[in-house]
Formats: sequence, structure tokens, C-alpha cells
Amino acid sequence: MSRLRAAPSDLASLHKEMEARGVNLFESLANKVSDWILEDDEWKQFRFNSHLGILLKMPVIHPVTGLTGAHSMVAFVTRCSLGDVGVSLGQLGKNNEVSCGLKYVLNINPDPVDLSKVSNIHLDPFNVTSSFEPYLAARMAGREKYDQRKVIMIGAGAVGSLVANSLLREGRFSWTIIDDDVLLPHNLSRHALGGNAIGFSKALCLKIHLQQTICGSKVESIVADAMSPADNAENVEKALQTADIILDASASVPVSRYLCDLSVEARRTSFFFNPAGTSAVLMVEDIKRTVNLRAIEAAFYSRILNDIGLADLLLVSPERLPYSGNCSALTTRMPSSRAQILSGLIAQELGIVLDKTHSLLKIWQLTDAGTVNVTSYQVESPTSYQLGEWKVRLLPQVVEQIQSRRQVKLPTETGGALLGVVDIPAKQIEVIAALPPPPDSEERIKEFVRGTDGLEMMVKDSMARTLDHIRYVGEWHSHPKGYSTRPSKIDLGQLAILAETLSSDDCLGIQIISGDNELNVILCNFKPPERINT
Repeated sequence: MSRLRAAPSDLASLHKEMEARGVNLFESLANKVSDWILEDDEWKQFRFNSHLGILLKMPVIHPVTGLTGAHSMVAFVTRCSLGDVGVSLGQLGKNNEVSCGLKYVLNINPDPVDLSKVSNIHLDPFNVTSSFEPYLAARMAGREKYDQRKVIMIGAGAVGSLVANSLLREGRFSWTIIDDDVLLPHNLSRHALGGNAIGFSKALCLKIHLQQTICGSKVESIVADAMSPADNAENVEKALQTADIILDASASVPVSRYLCDLSVEARRTSFFFNPAGTSAVLMVEDIKRTVNLRAIEAAFYSRILNDIGLADLLLVSPERLPYSGNCSALTTRMPSSRAQILSGLIAQELGIVLDKTHSLLKIWQLTDAGTVNVTSYQVESPTSYQLGEWKVRLLPQVVEQIQSRRQVKLPTETGGALLGVVDIPAKQIEVIAALPPPPDSEERIKEFVRGTDGLEMMVKDSMARTLDHIRYVGEWHSHPKGYSTRPSKIDLGQLAILAETLSSDDCLGIQIISGDNELNVILCNFKPPERINT
């Protein structure tokens, strides 16, 4: 089909142009009108009183090779109704006396096409553009297809709204958004929503915003607290059970751990801004969940303790501003531009890592000069010990620290304190650091006495760096070559003292003994003697 040189101004001239290219427009329209008038539906009256649109798609043919490289599209809309088009084609009769109901009827014996009437059916040409739907969004983002994996996002706050807005504009995911909060005026400083959503559900309004932005996008919302969904428990449970990916945008440690422990198949991620709003953190499980969010959280704290560049990540005190008359209603000062940059980095990385299989911990730190410092870690699976009802897990670097320090100090014994994350309700301890022996420790061939010089300050500093998410959890020490890792009488005595010390806040004591190519992890719970009434 050759290209149209001029846009036809009426139906007769369009038919003539099409007929020259082997298409009988009158016949095609006549058949369509006959089919539509016979359909029994409630839209018949609306349809035949509406205008007719014709979409014409023409191949663009290379003048030398004769190959089709693209297509040119143009639309024509009639100024009269579809019913009048049917009358001019001889397919319909019209009763002008009818004030309501269908005034067009099918001619049993169609009349011939009336060229004078068809020539009076004027056409208006229109440019044709694609709507911004998920498939176009994916292509514009440089991807071949729309990613329809089902995503549940917990939290529709600033970072969640901005990340979802970016990912959906790239043709990523079918969304269900869960949040029970409402949008307040101060949220507008960095939220994807506008002022017309103030006072309404963040989840519901974000759903509407995304649906209006990306035509045909699959977005649902559930107004509920993910941990206590109350009346929406069934809907939340169904959404979680069918999800491929869970995005935790709640910026809440309890929520992250709760989502980690759910018995569902979905791969889980968590992302948040640091308290000062200067950095962003992304945690992504591997596809088999051998490294889950708890392990990545523990690795995050470990990196804060060991990487000097991250030492102040959680320590910088944010400037807090009141946003209502309630003295406890405070929010962090954070420019919208910074929120946009950091959330964009999170969204970009999510689009990459969720197409891969490995775990990831990634941290972005935005400087005042506008540069971004990036640290990225592929977290390895921790070593797990099930000790009664409790689970103790050791990060790989903890195992390496203990074994390498033993090797260096042989033939003498050595040891030190342990730091970790304790979750008493879940009965789980993540050991994140094995501290070196204090300088006043006594290291002998068959005995180790751990000193105290500087230890209290080191523990308190470590706890402060992680906002008290870690704590002292026990002790480690080594045994000489050729000796087993079974605890000696001295070790058992130390373990009893350790358990009694930690029992004040219901925490169990951990003792790790390092020997030849093995670790023995012992957990002890202090049980005070029963009082005997006399």
C-alpha cells in the first residue's frame, strides 16, 4: 500500500483512496454496521448515536528495496453519527420521529450506496499516538516486555510511593499496595501524591495515581496494617500467598522481620532512608531465600561496625520539625530532590537485581556536593544452629574472625566478647561480630581469661552505631590443637555466670568454642533456684 499524499476530507474520497489500494471500505463498513445493529446489548443506542472512528495503518515502503520498515497511522472521525453512516451505505433506515430508543433499523433489503450522501459525510483527520501503557513503558525503559510478576509493597510512604512510581513507569510488576496510613500535608514535601489526596488513604490514592499515570496498569490496594490486618486479614493473606516478590517499604525493623518469617514463597526485599535522610539502604534476598532479610539485616549492622565509611550512617541526628499541634508529631527535614535521587537509585537497582538470583546489600550515601558514595555487598548464607527452641546463626565473617584469631594465637588460647541481634519473641539470635581480646586479657597454653580494658566502651559504641539493634550476647574462646571443643569445667562455670548476667532481660547466653576445624556453639538459659517456703 502506498502512502496517502493528502488526507481525504469525506468518506467517499477515503473509499476511493482505499479502493485504489485493494480495500473496499464501503463493503467493510456495511458488514460492520449490519453486525452491530443485530447485537443485543445495552450499548446499541449509545453506539449508533456516537461518531464513527476509522483507524488506518499504512506500511512505509522503502523506495529502493521495496521492504516495509515501519508503519504510518492516521485516524479519521466522522462529523455525523454512526447511524447516519449506516443510512448513507444503505444498510439502515432512520425514523426521525423517534425521541427515545433506537431510531435506526436494519434494512432487510439493503439499498445501494448513495454517493451523494456518502460525499457529505465529512471526516476530520487525527494524529495517532500510543497510550502510555505497561508495554510501551517497558519499551521506553529499554526492555523488551512488560514484567508482570506480582509484587506486594508494604508501606506507601515517601520512599515506597517514589519507588513504585518509577518502577511502574518502566513497565515493571503487577502491584498490590498495603498501608493503613493517610496522607497529611507535611507528606507532600517528598511523596509522589499531590494535595488532592490529603486526608485520604495513602494506599488507595497511590493506586489511583499509578492507574491514571500508566493506562491499563495492574494496581490494587488494601487499606490495612500488614502485621494486624483486622477486617482485611483474608485479603492480605491472599495477596501475600500469591505474590512473587514482597517489597518492604515500611522503614520498620519489626515489620521487616515479620515479613521475613512469613510462610509464603515470595522473594523479599527491604529498602529505607537513614534517619538523617542522607543515605538509602537496599536489602534483597537471593531467589532461593538461603540468605533472608534477617541475615542481611545482621550483615548490615556488621558492615556499620567494620566499615569506617559507614560508622555514622545511623548516628547523624536528623533535624526534626513539628507538623501538627501535637508535640510528639515530628518529621525529618529532607529535601524532595534528595528523596527523588535516593529513591531513584533504589528503583534502578531493584530493576536490576530482581532479574538476577543473588542476594544483595547496597548502600548509597549522598554528599553535599551531589556525589554518591556506593557500597555493595553480596551477603553469604549464615551458619545456623538449632539449639532447643532457639536458633543461633553466625555470619560467615564471624566464623572467619574466630578461626583466624585462634590460628594466629596458637599454641595459646584466646577469645573475646560476642555481639549480635536478639529477637526474643522469635527465639533467634544473629551473631554479627566476634570482638578481639581486650589488652588486659591473659592468654595461656591451656587457659584464657578475658580482660575488661576498653570492652564496655567498645560494646556501647557498637550499640550506639546501630541504634541499639545489637547487644552483647556472649563469649568466644579457643582450645589448643588436638583438644576437643567440649566445654571444660571452667567453661561451664563461665557459661553459668554468662547466663545469669543476661537473664535480667530474658536473653540467653552464647558460648562459642573454637577448635581444630570446628566450632561448638552452646546456649545456656539461667534458671534461678526455686524458693522453698519454711
